[in-house]
Amino acid sequence: PLIDLPKDVALPEPPDLTPAEQLRYQLAAMFYEGEQVNTFTRGARWNEQRQKWEPVGWGETHDVMEFWGEGVTENLLGSVSPAAAGAWLRVCPVCDAQTLERMQQEREAMGMERRRAYCDEHVTAYRHALVEFDNMPVDEQLRTYTRLCLPCSAIVESAGKSAHAFVRVDANSREQYAERVGWLYGFFEANGLHLDKANKNPARWARLAGAGRNGKVQQLIATNVGAKSWDEWREFLDHNALTPDAD
Repeated sequence: PLIDLPKDVALPEPPDLTPAEQLRYQLAAMFYEGEQVNTFTRGARWNEQRQKWEPVGWGETHDVMEFWGEGVTENLLGSVSPAAAGAWLRVCPVCDAQTLERMQQEREAMGMERRRAYCDEHVTAYRHALVEFDNMPVDEQLRTYTRLCLPCSAIVESAGKSAHAFVRVDANSREQYAERVGWLYGFFEANGLHLDKANKNPARWARLAGAGRNGKVQQLIATNVGAKSWDEWREFLDHNALTPDAD
């Protein structure tokens, strides 16, 4: 649908939290007890073609509850790559080490090479899609997310040029995930809002709140904002859709 919403909206106020608390709040909003979180804090490489730092390899995988252990979060943030790189996490939960090894062995038995990093086949819940803009001021990005009532588990400022929105799509399968993310991106395009199109897969890296980058902190902006679910958001859009003028 095409929509027309008021432009005057209050932007979310970042919570007053320590870096470690920001990370925990982000994880608490995005993951359920017992799920595995894949993070990347060191060893990033410079991509000359894209002119940016990028995570390479497996990163580290933790049960989400580990981050509430004494010193775990602080140690993770203390291991962040050089200042310009920052830190990342995958937007959806992934399988544990034992399951990963079994899947690798199955690939070998089929005459295929082992994977060199987590990918979409290792995702265990198709919960979030990453939304970000490349060429829009951060404040305007936040205003857009707020105006659209986008169902965000978390929004994290990248300490660069974007605000990463972790949008709930809550798909039941990879097929439904692709369908919903395609619809999401198509909706933005139809309304003249051009997203970074490289972010459509469920194992995508995105920014980890509380980590240092460029002398700043990848700031947690908000958790659990907008519509409460994908279905509620679709109803909101339908309610606010423009009605074509009759001839």
